[in-house]
Amino acid sequence: MSRRAAHFVQADVARALRAARQAGAASVEIQPGGCILIRLDAPPVAPKDIDDGDEPVIL
Repeated sequence: MSRRAAHFVQADVARALRAARQAGAASVEIQPGGCILIRLDAPPVAPKDIDDGDEPVIL
């Protein structure tokens, strides 16, 4: 069996990481299908404490 062609090579990954670092990216994701995602904003964070209304709020 012959080897199949690579979706991306090491130079592509290095180039994407270098550009992401220069742009101040929050994260870089490399997917198995060959897609390199560079997120410039921080991913959404779920709230830690959700007020369910059981405790009274004293101001």
